[in-house]
Amino acid sequence: MPFGRNPPNRSIHGKPLHHRSGREKASAAIRPQRSSPPTETLRAAVFSFRAIMSDTCPVSPQLLLGWSERTMSLLYRTVWKDTTEPDRHAVIDLALEYFSRWALDNPEATALCEGETIADGKVVTVRLLDNDSGYGVEACSRDERLSAVWSVTMRALATDTAVHVWIDVDMETDDPTQRVVVGGPRLVNDLLALPGRPALGVNNIVADVVGITATEIALLVDLLRSADRTLPFIVVSAPASGTDPLWQERARRIAQRTRGIATVIVLDETATASFKAKLGPLAVWNGAVRTYVPAPLETEADGWRHRYVPSSALAGASGAAAADRIVYAVAQLSTRRRVPAELRVFTGNDRNSVDQTLVEQVREELQFEVDLAHDELADVQRELARANGHLERLSTPAGDRDHGSMRACRA
Repeated sequence: MPFGRNPPNRSIHGKPLHHRSGREKASAAIRPQRSSPPTETLRAAVFSFRAIMSDTCPVSPQLLLGWSERTMSLLYRTVWKDTTEPDRHAVIDLALEYFSRWALDNPEATALCEGETIADGKVVTVRLLDNDSGYGVEACSRDERLSAVWSVTMRALATDTAVHVWIDVDMETDDPTQRVVVGGPRLVNDLLALPGRPALGVNNIVADVVGITATEIALLVDLLRSADRTLPFIVVSAPASGTDPLWQERARRIAQRTRGIATVIVLDETATASFKAKLGPLAVWNGAVRTYVPAPLETEADGWRHRYVPSSALAGASGAAAADRIVYAVAQLSTRRRVPAELRVFTGNDRNSVDQTLVEQVREELQFEVDLAHDELADVQRELARANGHLERLSTPAGDRDHGSMRACRA
């Protein structure tokens, strides 16, 4: 293999970096985990799903809820492949080099070798593959922050026909109720810059916002309605002129956090008008944002599938929370994505069993729905309070309001 082995006790930025071989790592003691009961909210939610799960997933609620010291969560998954680059082995070498620079936070770092490396409290492991299945690398970075451990795993494989890339972001915590900020790591942006044209099915993977003009609206609508579409499209419409100067910056931030798992489309005022004329109530306008998931988009009855966030929610005091919900929704969809068969050489059949896929998906989906319901309920309650106040003012007879004003003046 082309990767040189790192010397032991190398330093990064003047700090010690320790490398352990696979044999040394295997001899390390494994810390036992203590049991702790799950939260009552998740217990009730999972029990309500037992009838649904019993036919396809005959597992206990304890397994679903993860009765362990920490609760593992898959927060983000991106998968793509490229069939255009002829020197696929070189792409894998570059992928490991980019991962090493990102994991060690050192733009001058060289590719890490197989085994375990410890730097600044971060544990980085690398496994190389070179057999009949292909030429590839699996690299994982685990970083403990306060009560949580964040894990980013990259798997890249060159076969005879393509380069396949798979990146997962996991988080385990002692506090399952902890709110986290979800988004793709900078590593995804680095890997998207590798030679080639990354794609998932018929959709290209892009790292930045995509501007669409009025002349391209028909093409956009055809793409949104395509049964072959594999990625969510987050469409950001232009507000009325001068009413929200930050709308494009907001779109860029959403694109940064959803790179690899969604495409962010920006429409100017003319394109927004054309989009509304083409899709009617299924469109988005006046500064609002709509997430079009890969689902039917033909009649008004399909509108509920594609979440609509009005400009008032984005530009107000709750704008950051509204943007978080947009990102959380597409990130949650990404965690359900099936791993391509070519990349399963890294996991083996045991890692694709029920407790790694279906069980984790159900548990995460339940928690996501609970969090989302709380946020949306708060928004509805605020709107209802404003509407009730307005209704009360309208229902007061004009004469009473005039008499009140006169009495106040006499006083």
